[in-house]
Amino acid sequence: MNTFKLIIQREFLTRVSKRSYWSFTVFGVLLMIALVFLPTLMNWMQKKSTTTVVVSDPRHLIDASLRQNPDTMTGDVQWVFAKPGDVPAGNNDDILAYLKRMHAKVLIEVGGTDAAHATLNVFTGRLLDTSTV
Repeated sequence: MNTFKLIIQREFLTRVSKRSYWSFTVFGVLLMIALVFLPTLMNWMQKKSTTTVVVSDPRHLIDASLRQNPDTMTGDVQWVFAKPGDVPAGNNDDILAYLKRMHAKVLIEVGGTDAAHATLNVFTGRLLDTSTV
């Protein structure tokens, strides 16, 4: 029994004293850590951020068509339809404060008398575009 213990001790010390034993031990631990955290890391990298767009359409010229068409509601855009009177009328500072409060990046104001003569004002921190649809 004593010789068996001596043989095991000698084999253990022979293997542990080699550089390759320690190299592969460290490599194996790092590999296991990577395999544990790799799925989480890849999921985090593929995460998409959504952009919030506020639509102010007090006369309901286009928001009904946006709500009824499901193709416009897909993707990375979250549409928020503002109630009449929620969006401040005034200078850009008031609109910027409203965008920050709503956590939105874009504000679309719809004006005009009917859908055929609607005007769109797009704000992204500044007046970006005014166009007639």
